[in-house]
Amino acid sequence: MSTKTIKQRIAGVAVTALGAGLLSVVPISSAHATAPSSNTLHVSANVNGAATLTTSAAYDSSGEGSQGLLNASGTGSTQTAVLLPTGTLLVVGGAGSTITHKTSIVVEGGTIVKAMTTGTTAAYISDDFTTAVSASTGGTIVGSSATIAAQIKPKSGVTSMTVNYYYGASVAVATPTSGTLGGRVTVTIASSDNRLAYASTYSYINTAAITATGTSTGASAASATVDGVDQTGASTPANRDSGFINMTLADAYGSALDGEGAVTIEATNGGLVKFSTTLGTGSTATASLDVTTDTSGTITVTRPAASLDKAFNTTVTIKYNGVSVGTKSFTFVGEVATMTVSKPVISRTGATNTDQYRVVYADNAGNALYPQSGTSAVSGVTNSTITSTGIGTYGVAATATAAKGTVVCAGTAGSYADAGSAALQLQHVNSASGTVVKSNTWTQKCAGDAYTYAASWDKAVYTPGSVAKLSITFKDAAGNLANSVDAVSETSSLIEVTGAPSTTYVTAPANGDKAGVRDADAEGVKSYQFTVGSTEGDFTAVVAVPVVKTANSSAGNQSLPYSIKASTSTVTNAEVLKSIVALIASINKQIQALQKLILARR
Repeated sequence: MSTKTIKQRIAGVAVTALGAGLLSVVPISSAHATAPSSNTLHVSANVNGAATLTTSAAYDSSGEGSQGLLNASGTGSTQTAVLLPTGTLLVVGGAGSTITHKTSIVVEGGTIVKAMTTGTTAAYISDDFTTAVSASTGGTIVGSSATIAAQIKPKSGVTSMTVNYYYGASVAVATPTSGTLGGRVTVTIASSDNRLAYASTYSYINTAAITATGTSTGASAASATVDGVDQTGASTPANRDSGFINMTLADAYGSALDGEGAVTIEATNGGLVKFSTTLGTGSTATASLDVTTDTSGTITVTRPAASLDKAFNTTVTIKYNGVSVGTKSFTFVGEVATMTVSKPVISRTGATNTDQYRVVYADNAGNALYPQSGTSAVSGVTNSTITSTGIGTYGVAATATAAKGTVVCAGTAGSYADAGSAALQLQHVNSASGTVVKSNTWTQKCAGDAYTYAASWDKAVYTPGSVAKLSITFKDAAGNLANSVDAVSETSSLIEVTGAPSTTYVTAPANGDKAGVRDADAEGVKSYQFTVGSTEGDFTAVVAVPVVKTANSSAGNQSLPYSIKASTSTVTNAEVLKSIVALIASINKQIQALQKLILARR
């Protein structure tokens, strides 16, 4: 076991909090290298030897100190300490050159074994050994600028004791508590010494904030992004980046465990690790196992060379004296391995069209990536109809939004005469390796604006309360399905549906409605829904599209018949009467036949 003093070990726990969730304890004893401020109470650090007792401001460095002090923290009247039942607590009150009052120390649950005032002059101690006053043993107050120090032991069997410090002109032997409360220490009496036992309460092992260059920068660092992956505190480092773990291991009293045992750091799956004793500083990881006796620092985690530019998973286990104290898992993403184009819509002739298709990127393991550059059309895929294509807006990792493609169609805006298509393909160049990845090939169309339309119901007969779907198919003047860019319903020329199954729309015509909306309708189609009413019968709806009628005067309104009938039939009174008459007639016939049979037997 190390002979490092508790004072040194307590001071070692004051570290910079670079990881999320850090619980740090900075004992007050770590500040005793300089003179304490006046009119406050101070607990000395745990040092070897306390043969003498003075009220010197430098009492720690002069060899004085508490014995069996396991921990001390806090300030003012909220100080706490942990002491062994065999220990001695040394406190100093009123230290400093500016004190102008008389002082006292009052103890509950403990016994004052020695007290000094103004340097090495013995202070007054009460007969029950619970009070010390800055006065001589005869009760004479020693001046009005008195510092007081006391050595205190806990009474037998107690689990806690309290030390109070008072100062003021009215403090006297008879009135030790009449002054101002300058400090209070609540002391817990520990049943055992756990100074070398690992405690998670005062320890932390956290994934650290990292940047694109592989440097740990702290929890407050600005976010860095690589291929759309936010690297602040990430457990999913980007391609060719490292992961980081900040750690501090401490005992049950918040004291660092440096030098008290072996710390092993090991990564699975061939991952590489390296420990740095400086929090926030990365290292070059070269092996899957690292061993240290230091318990505060930063661990760098990287993938092996064989997994360069590829997805890789590893779990790092940290053990203290052979016992696992924490694990952290990392998923390293690779570079772009696949690029998929989907959901194209029909573009408008003679226009630059945005969001015409969607592009998703992934590494070799299928992890989503969001690059912000490097994608273009494969050479030679554009033609006289489609003159240009590429990524107009790259994807967003935070919302898992795919990249959006832009298509430039040649010709006159909205002209059917310039309609056509091209088989397009994209390629992505990975910035790190220079490798080229190509997408699937897809057919991209350009078409004119809507010139004709045809409306239809999804059913001929609806039940009351059901939903009716009206689909309107639009085509340009050449018969091509119309583009998905030009609006077919505008503020002053909304699509009109009269005589519909109900005036209650599920989705109603609105300004800016377009045909062939992605994930809603097929190419060239715009649909609307209605809640069917309760009135049964046969009806006819009339559909008018003013935008098309303006472009094409021969495009007239369309009539669409439909019926509303209940799913279960009802029986009328006339039908019931008719059935009764038929039943009576049938019975009469059976009676007549029976009579003939009886007469024949006679």
